[in-house]
Amino acid sequence: MNTSRSICWPTLSAVLTLFLLVILAVETGCLPKDTSPIAITETGASRFGDSPAHMSWFEVQNVINNRCVTCHAAPGPAARLDFTQASVVREEALRGLLLERLNDEQNPMPPSGLLTEDVRRGFAEWIDRGAPVEDVEKRRLSDSSEYTGQSDRSDNSITAAVPFDVSERGFEFLDRMQGQWIGSMNLMGQDMPWFAFDYRAIGPAHVHGIFEGGTMGNLMTSFFYARFRGVDTLIARNGGILNGIYRTSYFVLDRVEQNGTAATYRFVDAIGGESIMRMSLTFDGDSLDWVAYTSRMGERPEPTRHMKFEARRRSTTLAESAAELLGFPSKERVLDLPNGFEKPDWGEFGPVTSASYMWQSQSLSYDEMGVLANDPVRIEHLPHLARLSLTFERPTAIRDESLLVYLSTQPLTKADGTLRSRWGYIDEKVFDSVVLFPEINRKQNEFTMTYVHPGNYSLTVIADVDADGIPGSKDVILLSRQIDITPGSHPKLTVDGSKK
Repeated sequence: MNTSRSICWPTLSAVLTLFLLVILAVETGCLPKDTSPIAITETGASRFGDSPAHMSWFEVQNVINNRCVTCHAAPGPAARLDFTQASVVREEALRGLLLERLNDEQNPMPPSGLLTEDVRRGFAEWIDRGAPVEDVEKRRLSDSSEYTGQSDRSDNSITAAVPFDVSERGFEFLDRMQGQWIGSMNLMGQDMPWFAFDYRAIGPAHVHGIFEGGTMGNLMTSFFYARFRGVDTLIARNGGILNGIYRTSYFVLDRVEQNGTAATYRFVDAIGGESIMRMSLTFDGDSLDWVAYTSRMGERPEPTRHMKFEARRRSTTLAESAAELLGFPSKERVLDLPNGFEKPDWGEFGPVTSASYMWQSQSLSYDEMGVLANDPVRIEHLPHLARLSLTFERPTAIRDESLLVYLSTQPLTKADGTLRSRWGYIDEKVFDSVVLFPEINRKQNEFTMTYVHPGNYSLTVIADVDADGIPGSKDVILLSRQIDITPGSHPKLTVDGSKK
């Protein structure tokens, strides 16, 4: 396989911020209480002039968790800086490194671009005061605007979504979405030359696909038929879990356009409308162009492009089997929402601008957080989908290596157990049969995949010895076997690497 199509995990992990949200966590671990003021002059608030905004530790957390923890979080934080720990944030702030990077126009942090000047001024003033931190016990989440915890939008400044009636056209979207899509992804300016989604029916009028990232978390988007404010239309459900943060957002179809052989379907935030976030999917034969835009819950005056996925449908075999089993497609409503979605409870982070339901916990299960978030559609409402639990027993020689886990429609190995490869890497055509591809951190010995489509798969587990995120000749294959996953099942397997 040509290395230009290899998958780099730091890039894939960024996918967990896909589809319109970078999730905000407002709970951190142990926060030191004894803080002594330390004067900061060269890197302090004076850089921005007089009267800087007062910024509390809670507001500092909002920015850090909103913009930094996707990369700077355990178990493998970038630059070995775990910004979920208050002590680490404070230490880097007092060293001057934090503000230096926040103001670096050539190599900004976050990589998507400099924070606004008032936010950077707020950071500088907070550092001038000695970077004080306090215990904050908050469990409600919000994608707040910068550091204030408030969106610049008011309830009156957002435009409600107007659903498109699919009685005559538009319903065909669900069938068009079906299939295994292989293509390239551009996420916040980063190019990923290989990416895949496997979309299949999970009900008579419901299709689903997921990116299962492994240790970092997952991200899914499903589309289903519903009645919304008296109109029969389509709804998109987008979300997942990241570092213990549960989030699901809902979009409603508001536009269908035909341009020659191409058809475009636009979905907008089910509460805030197009000014908050939206996605457009254009189909032309077996090609798909999927673009997503976000205003970060209204903090930006207009949504900007966040993601672009360009792909071709590789296969419909699995999708056709699921459709036949479930009587898909037929107009059987998943939800009936006469008044639209109930506004989520964001606590003090109002006004609510989006149909986004969130919760955070390091100890609760996925199912429990969905209930606490008041998510209208939860995993227990989707009985067709399965789970797969894996326990890893690592031999000493590869104890410190990450594990690459693959569910594929073709075996990734030959009869002798070696990799089906070309030029030292996995054969490109073989790799295109992969439908799920989580990576498991070296410290994790148990993992459960959720939202798994039933089917007969090849399950391959590989120790990523050369740490390049792609199966190659230097890696160690720990398991390669067939597995049959039935609807609603939960198989559990042990991967014993000592037997290799």
